[in-house]
Amino acid sequence: MDPLQSLFEFDIENVDCLGHWQKGQELCKTTKFPEAVQEFEKGLKILQVRELKDEEIEKSLWGWKGFALDESGDHLGAIKCYDIVLNMDPYEEKTWYNKGCALRDLGRYEEEIQCYSKVLSLNPESDGAWNNLSAALNKCGRHKEALEAVENAIKYESKREANPLSHKGVALNGLGYFEEGMVYINMALEIKNTYATGWSNRGFVLMSVSKYNEALACFNRALSIESKHRDSLIGIQIAMEGLEKKKLMEDKPSCDLHLTLTSGESYFVPKIVMSIRCPKLIQLALKNQQLPY
Repeated sequence: MDPLQSLFEFDIENVDCLGHWQKGQELCKTTKFPEAVQEFEKGLKILQVRELKDEEIEKSLWGWKGFALDESGDHLGAIKCYDIVLNMDPYEEKTWYNKGCALRDLGRYEEEIQCYSKVLSLNPESDGAWNNLSAALNKCGRHKEALEAVENAIKYESKREANPLSHKGVALNGLGYFEEGMVYINMALEIKNTYATGWSNRGFVLMSVSKYNEALACFNRALSIESKHRDSLIGIQIAMEGLEKKKLMEDKPSCDLHLTLTSGESYFVPKIVMSIRCPKLIQLALKNQQLPY
């Protein structure tokens, strides 16, 4: 039964709850999530004060409050709301899905996987759950399973989507097929070039072959679409560290070094000593003409 239809069929005392429920949803549509949370809380308060026993209204208010909290950045608060709903009804497919999304935002990928598995036990043809499951499995390095999940996402999707193609590219790259992976990632971006996660996925795949500058461009593109995109912010940090390490490696001497002092004396310094850049070791090598081990 549609939640809105079911609410109209309840006792007239619940009309105030319905008003807050509707107003909260309207605020969500305009991304005013903190204000929406307040409306859902008001609805729940009415149920509590009037001691109204109406499980459908209560579940809906808790579920929507969880969604608004999650969108506000309070992922732990959202999970608490979802758990309340699931304690009331463990067969709430949408709530299991939303809980998985909140866990993803906290980086708790193994728990996220469990939520999508629960969704799929209730609805094996949920392309959204298969798609998100594949992304979470990739994050855990379980690329073979991710590839299987993404094939199901593609099988059940109603139209060709960018998301599963991008996740398939990540999975293929994780299995050692970089070129093939890039084909799917680029296909995803051709379908939707404003897909922030698609650009982020492209960045991580490029980093796997040490193409840090190209990866940075992808992460920046993702952030221009979604300014707080979590994976892209992490990706930029990793790419910068990769560039720094790469530069250090390039700066290391590629061969042994012969130093000629002003006195005319010539000394041999092995490249391993120079690469460590330790003055005391270099002095020792000059003095003893050998490494101190």
